Amino acid sequence: MRYRILFFVLLAYFITSFGGITYGPYLTCPTTDGATVQFGKELWDDAEIYWADSMTYATSGTLPNSADITEIDTRAFYTITGYAPSTRIYYRVVAGSDESPVYNFRTMPELGDSVHFCAYGDTRTNEAIHTDICQKIAQHNPLFVIHSGDLIADAWSTDDWDGYFDATDTISHYSPFITAIGNHEIPYDIYKIYFKLPGNEEWYALHLGCVSVISLNLYTDYTSGNSQYNWLEATLADSIPTSTRWIIINEHESPYSTSNHGSNITVREHLKPLYDAYGVDVVFAGHDHCYEHSYVDGIHYIVTGGGGAPLYSVPGGEYTICCESVHHFIILDADTADLCLTVFRQDETILEEFCLSDFPVRVPIIPISLTLYVKTYPNPFNSSCNIDIFDVGIYSGSKLNVKIFDLYGKKIWATKVKINPPQDIEEISTVAEIKARLKNKDDHRIDTSRPSAEIIWRPDQKICSGVYFVRVETPDKTQITKRIIYLK
Repeated sequence: MRYRILFFVLLAYFITSFGGITYGPYLTCPTTDGATVQFGKELWDDAEIYWADSMTYATSGTLPNSADITEIDTRAFYTITGYAPSTRIYYRVVAGSDESPVYNFRTMPELGDSVHFCAYGDTRTNEAIHTDICQKIAQHNPLFVIHSGDLIADAWSTDDWDGYFDATDTISHYSPFITAIGNHEIPYDIYKIYFKLPGNEEWYALHLGCVSVISLNLYTDYTSGNSQYNWLEATLADSIPTSTRWIIINEHESPYSTSNHGSNITVREHLKPLYDAYGVDVVFAGHDHCYEHSYVDGIHYIVTGGGGAPLYSVPGGEYTICCESVHHFIILDADTADLCLTVFRQDETILEEFCLSDFPVRVPIIPISLTLYVKTYPNPFNSSCNIDIFDVGIYSGSKLNVKIFDLYGKKIWATKVKINPPQDIEEISTVAEIKARLKNKDDHRIDTSRPSAEIIWRPDQKICSGVYFVRVETPDKTQITKRIIYLK
């Protein structure tokens, strides 16, 4: 009996001595009304979170809001929500007998407002360099941080993950991270243990002030017709808020790199046409451990793989504007007028500084797969929806049917529209020339500020709020369908 009591006393001592918070807390999933707080705990520990807005905390010095996290799991997370845009929130977490200090973050500003944020990547292997870079990022107080993947060297190593969270704690307590899966996160089911993210936690979109950030997973199929490709096209076509001024892609491998790994040609062949067609502005990537800024067809492709991993040489090439083999990070400022980037070396000297307004006005490219391109906006809409049709020249002079259907397939509205000749900056004047270019798989640059046809649909009063489908039909039976949402 005496030994049994001693056993349970020692067991209780072991649990209380080695339990508690194992990593974090850190922030993900930023929104205009909150964010998700995550942290690690021992399997047997219950956990709690306490929080308050800045006014309550300043007045009383307490965190009166609380929630229990009682799941039997080593991952604890809780989404704080329900606050106004740009509200300062104070919080702390508890696991077992362990209690964190009080940290704080700010909810995202209203959609369309200016944002100040950071981008970097490839932080694996050298924790000391990564820690130093994070301390310097923290001095800039970014609202959120984009990480382009390869957070750690070995996804199976708890030491690597502990090192990552130790290095980032100067910013991750205060600024939500928006991460992409790198090859060193494979198997990414382990990565998903550490990061509670929107959607399927592998690819997702966040709309933050005047910026939309789309993170992709290049280590599952993303080629034309697959689920990630279809999701990306639908997101770019229909789900970007009208308040978004700048679209940023976050992926681990760049379609334009001259360093060790080189360009990802599959991304260039399958995803770049979507970036071209739907107005993407900046593509962040890593994989190559260097800085390289390439400018292709009006899009800035930036390799930012200098967060701590061993450096690679980078010679530069045809599309390169600036490159250097150096540890670095990027600070960005975005508003409705401009998006400006300052690239800092680890020693805080400036490597490159530019604004998107420094470059020619973007002329989007209509890819060969889109001989006809349909844009609907705003979406969702209240009183009217614009339907713009862009044609590369195949249907010039033709009349197209435009029909709108409800969820049950019932046609509720229809019209015909005549297609005007495209404003093609390469001055292709005949259908024969256009078809020849299509056959040769050449892309077309079309001035998408000047549609080939414009329609405005104004639902009458008997039309209910809901999801509807716009279908454009050509004389040769080509059909393009777009989903729209009507909110009275």
